[in-house]
Amino acid sequence: MEDKWMSALSELRDTLARVPKDTDLQNIINARNEVFTCYQPIFSLNNLPNLTVEEFSSFLYSENNKHWSGLHRNVGKLTADMNKLLHALAILLDENRPLAERFDEVVSGSMVKGLGKGLATAILLVAYPDRYGVWNNTSEAALRQMGIWLEFDRNMTLGKRYAIINDLLRKLSDELGVDLWTLDALF
Repeated sequence: MEDKWMSALSELRDTLARVPKDTDLQNIINARNEVFTCYQPIFSLNNLPNLTVEEFSSFLYSENNKHWSGLHRNVGKLTADMNKLLHALAILLDENRPLAERFDEVVSGSMVKGLGKGLATAILLVAYPDRYGVWNNTSEAALRQMGIWLEFDRNMTLGKRYAIINDLLRKLSDELGVDLWTLDALF
């Protein structure tokens, strides 16, 4: 595993070195502060009671989140019951509870249709950029391709898997010297 880890770090460093020549990657990385400035306040626990359909929906569009495409596909399902969505977000963002527990309750429990791991982890990243990485099809495929994807016991909950994956993402970002937003862009 150590060889694969070093190879993955090398591959990610190579991608990072290409950033100055890759305008798409530059645009994603450079948009970080703009996105955080816009969406961190609306995803704060204190603001959740005031979160509107429009504010939440705007995050789902790549022209606004500057990073993830396809999140908007479930906008209707996600916002059909705003009280349920706000309750789910309050659970997800409550760091007084263990990550795996709240992730399982919100995502595995299908509390809100359309609130899957990709969207939930994107929201966590924006709300707490130094603590949570994104687990979506893109990041999973990249980790698998680099040979550092972890194999999980079939009975392990999605939340426990994400907690372990998040530790892996944080370790990668630390070793590369990049934030979790940039790491996700590199995938």
